[in-house]
Amino acid sequence: MKKLILICLILGINSVFAKSVATVLFTSKKVVANRNGIERTLSRGSSLDVGDAVITGKGALANIKYNNGTLVNIGENSNYKILAYSSKPSDIQVAAELDTGKIKFKTTGKSKETLKTPVIALAILGTECSAYVPASDKTYVELKSGTISGTISGNQAVGSVLMNAGDSILATNEGIRHAPFPQGGRVETVTGAEGSIAETTEERTEARSISEQEEVESGTDGTSAETPETAAEAIGLIDNTQTVAEASSSEAEAIAVIETAEVSILSCTSPF
Repeated sequence: MKKLILICLILGINSVFAKSVATVLFTSKKVVANRNGIERTLSRGSSLDVGDAVITGKGALANIKYNNGTLVNIGENSNYKILAYSSKPSDIQVAAELDTGKIKFKTTGKSKETLKTPVIALAILGTECSAYVPASDKTYVELKSGTISGTISGNQAVGSVLMNAGDSILATNEGIRHAPFPQGGRVETVTGAEGSIAETTEERTEARSISEQEEVESGTDGTSAETPETAAEAIGLIDNTQTVAEASSSEAEAIAVIETAEVSILSCTSPF
């Protein structure tokens, strides 16, 4: 009996001192967390831990904030999972995965973070960025500020890319190339909601105009551009050694982040 009481006390103390890695600041409509098959509803003030997958329904939104200050706005029909977290600035502080859907995130300072999708691994360094996974074989990335290094590999192609502010790419099993970021991939945050990564009216209008114009010119919704491109037109498919030699110090540091995370190469299913 004494042993049982002691065990209960130890478990109780552990639960008291256990610290979550992120907090939910805002939700709209159905937002849940799933860990090991156990689902719970999320609302403002809910805690998130490593292993939690934040899942949003149709028309739903969620804003979360990591303990290191990183903000993540999660759009509708998304599945965003927290893989790892460290409070040490020298470590990769946040490792996450976007299985499907769309997010917008903003890191603090030069925090080192990683984001995995079904086709690309991103090393993030002091960044404001959007990512959109409309299907398991496609990922769009748009970088507003900071530096990102991305790596993709498959049976038919292996590619790397260094992104700087203003860049927008599409990664597939076949490689990485420049592409407009689809309007449908943008997270329409609620103005004034806690944790929303704000955009000015001018930025929203400009992004929408550019996206719509490029979609009209290509005759698609922005997911086209599946036609073959020359090597000069494509991004990536470059040797990592060459990349490091040509990179700036920030870019080289971003590459080091992805190598440290041991996610520089992802296996992808080839369509051929």
